[in-house]
Formats: sequence, structure tokens, C-alpha cells
Amino acid sequence: MTPVAKPTTEAEKRYNESQIATVNIVSRCFEAWKRRFPVLSYGMRIHVDTAKVVIVACAVLHNIAIQEKDPLPPKDEDSSPESFGDDEEIDDIVDASDGFHRNDFIIKYFDR
Repeated sequence: MTPVAKPTTEAEKRYNESQIATVNIVSRCFEAWKRRFPVLSYGMRIHVDTAKVVIVACAVLHNIAIQEKDPLPPKDEDSSPESFGDDEEIDDIVDASDGFHRNDFIIKYFDR
């Protein structure tokens, strides 16, 4: 789901804040995976089923590395992902075509 382009209610504003925060967390997670496993940054030219196995293996190995307190490799300045933030214009983000479902979700979970 995408942010609401022009939020008019408090529920829509809360939804946007939550959605943007979630996107940032996921982006940081993917960035960490790509730093630890560069194959994820450069793309895999393998069958989709094999790629799924590689991604799951990377996730498992990343969790083991965290448990063992293995530090992440240094950050490569050229490969940092873009993240949504307060300075980004929400107007530039296209609303989902099924806005009804998103609006129903917003009313159900973000309207107080």
C-alpha cells in the first residue's frame, strides 16, 4: 500500500506516518542484508525458485550473524537505498488503484 497523496483526516496522517516509518525499517533491513551478502545488490541470474532459496538462506545467516554479534561490513557510500522521510513530497507518490481497500484499512486501524 502507498501513502495517501493528500491526507485530509488525522487517520490518514497517522497512516502515512506509520507507512513511511515501516518503509524506512524495511529499507534499513535490506541495506544490512546487501552489505553482508553483496550478491543481493548485484542481482542474481538464476531460476526464481533458486533465488528464493538464496534469499531465505541470507536471512537465516544474517540472523545467525546477529546472534553471534558479527559486525556488518563497512557501508558502501554508493549503495545506500533511498528512504522515505519528512522531506519527501508525498504528492510524488502514486496512490494505489484499490484506494477503497486502503481507505477501509485506514478507517479500521487509524481512526480513533
